[in-house]
Amino acid sequence: SYQRAVRLNPKLASAYFQAGILFAKLRNHGQALANFNRVRQLQATYPRIDFYLGQSLEATGQLEAATAAYGQAMVANSADQQAY
Repeated sequence: SYQRAVRLNPKLASAYFQAGILFAKLRNHGQALANFNRVRQLQATYPRIDFYLGQSLEATGQLEAATAAYGQAMVANSADQQAY
């Protein structure tokens, strides 16, 4: 459904975000990362995007980039305990 939504509207950040969440749950971290990166491109201030981007980066072994993403998540929301 999310893939169809982005085919109809390629700028629909929420569909990319939800697809990323789904791919992460399925442990397809490469696809999750691609979707989260697209959300970041479309809407850099999308809620919690940096946290989920950090998780996908960490899962794909990109630890320095993951640390930077978690740092951005903490700047965006200092109460985000998961990012810490």
